[in-house]
Amino acid sequence: MSELSIEFNKDYTIQWWERLLDDEDAMNKWLSKLWNTEKNGFFGGLRSARKFTEEGSDLRATFCKIAKEEWRHSQVLHRILKARGITPVAEEQENSKYWPHVMKGVKDLKSVAAASAIGELLAAKRFEVIQQHPRTPKDILVFINQALPEEQGHFDSYAAIAGEAAMQNALQRHKEAIAIISGQAPK
Repeated sequence: MSELSIEFNKDYTIQWWERLLDDEDAMNKWLSKLWNTEKNGFFGGLRSARKFTEEGSDLRATFCKIAKEEWRHSQVLHRILKARGITPVAEEQENSKYWPHVMKGVKDLKSVAAASAIGELLAAKRFEVIQQHPRTPKDILVFINQALPEEQGHFDSYAAIAGEAAMQNALQRHKEAIAIISGQAPK
């Protein structure tokens, strides 16, 4: 996985994960939200492929390959949730406050690839923390062990398509979105 200088608070993520480990309801809500995110990654990837790439191109193939892997992730999560007695409903998942701001910068192939790369990188970093935590449940670890290397590969693919300028623009939108979420955005 290529490196991009992005703020990631590992200690905060560990504390967040430990709170979920101690709260089964919160854990299941997060798994449901993650299922929805992965499922939406499939549909979003296919939309981006159709909108920004040419039929039969290597770029289209890359977007479609990633989309299929996101779908597979959603199906693994769906099985985990079902085994936990939960049937997630997409419409019941909390709306993201982060993504609408980040996606406002999407206008072409490079910008959609850059925004997607940021999302994949953050997911990979979070998944690394979950993978390394000694209390991570086995069912979740099965998912993480499959998804983590693919998320890292998605980042590399998207970042290569995006290029440096688009990545820096997406990184700026990411920082702005974090400021909005944390209530630190300028008025």
